[in-house]
Amino acid sequence: MSDTEQDKELREKLAAIEHERWADWQRYVHSVCYENKGIGGEPTGELTIPSEHARRWERQIETPYNELSEKEKDSDREQVDRYWQLIIADRKRVALEARLDELEKFVNTTNRSLSVKKLRDRLSALKSQQEEV
Repeated sequence: MSDTEQDKELREKLAAIEHERWADWQRYVHSVCYENKGIGGEPTGELTIPSEHARRWERQIETPYNELSEKEKDSDREQVDRYWQLIIADRKRVALEARLDELEKFVNTTNRSLSVKKLRDRLSALKSQQEEV
């Protein structure tokens, strides 16, 4: 299955959000770390994670999502919220495309003398189904 232009565009938007999320996390990690100094007090470019953060993060790494505290789950949900609207919009796009394909099949397989009213009724029914998605 090849990606459509919409799929490629969505992927790029999600990748941009993921990069932003990662960069925010790295800024936070760097802000809580200690900058190591070499001889003479010059920065070495190395960072040390304080033990209290390292222990908490190790515990979180080993904990399945469903066993996290509500506060920890909320933190993960906040990250998902960064791209949730893109996912919802894409689901609606895919559903609409399916409905339009259904309408096209309906028109192509129906008697050519089908009335405009019947077509409008069918289109209206498909639109109301779309609103439910």
